Amino acid sequence: MAQIVKRIIAVLAVLVGVGAVGGGVWLASQIGPKGSATFSARPSASAGAVIVTPMILNRLDADFVVTARAATPGDTVFLGVSAPSDADLIVGAMPVTRMTGLSVRDQWAIRSTTQGSGEVHAISGADIWRSAQQGTGVQTVTIGQSGAPESLVIAADKGRVGTVTITVERKAWFVQSVITAVVGLAVAFGGVLLWRSRFGESTTPPRVAIPAGPSAADPRSGEGGHGAGPVARRAQRARASSARAWHRVGHPRASRTSGADAPATPSRPPVPRPDPDETAPTDPEATR
Repeated sequence: MAQIVKRIIAVLAVLVGVGAVGGGVWLASQIGPKGSATFSARPSASAGAVIVTPMILNRLDADFVVTARAATPGDTVFLGVSAPSDADLIVGAMPVTRMTGLSVRDQWAIRSTTQGSGEVHAISGADIWRSAQQGTGVQTVTIGQSGAPESLVIAADKGRVGTVTITVERKAWFVQSVITAVVGLAVAFGGVLLWRSRFGESTTPPRVAIPAGPSAADPRSGEGGHGAGPVARRAQRARASSARAWHRVGHPRASRTSGADAPATPSRPPVPRPDPDETAPTDPEATR
């Protein structure tokens, strides 16, 4: 059971690590070292104006660069910054595309909804704008956080705005993406090591050594006590049995220690020893 759990954890670690590496590398390649992210959207053709809400412009403590393009080259594009309540008041009931969020999953898109069914009317001449600009073709404005909350209203000739792009820079995003990739690599490597560790485990049970203590007698010493273990007791019984058999067969040592009443045992005949004079080497000079 432990091996199965270990394998599951290893597989999950590898998957999570690979996903983090892929996500971190992909994000770092998209935003670059400056941490610049660009989102874009095309407003509805029926909308007479576009409102970029504070949910985008004041979501981060950073500068947002908004670029608007006219649907028809040469048309005039108007950009006006105002308070959110003034922006809602100036557009009234005419069709408006409200941009409310940014999405990385939807291929760097701007989330928006279109509401209203009234007539399109001119809004550039109102006196509610904190700052305003207009020109032909393409117009760009940078929105900071000093006047938050703020809304940006975009309008064009005949109410036709082509595309809107929003760019925001944060260097911390690039650093975080790199850290994510490094941590993911470490997690994946740890999962691989955890998977490989199961093949190095021994399948044979470890040998258990019996410690020698005062309660276990040494079978070779002939000493045993009350606390002697089964091995020591078997050794003692074996020595006692051998000693009894030794005396029964009449071992010479046993007969010498038993006294005069011990039965005589046949002795081996003496082995003749060679005479030292006969076996000594002869000196050639002495025999001359």
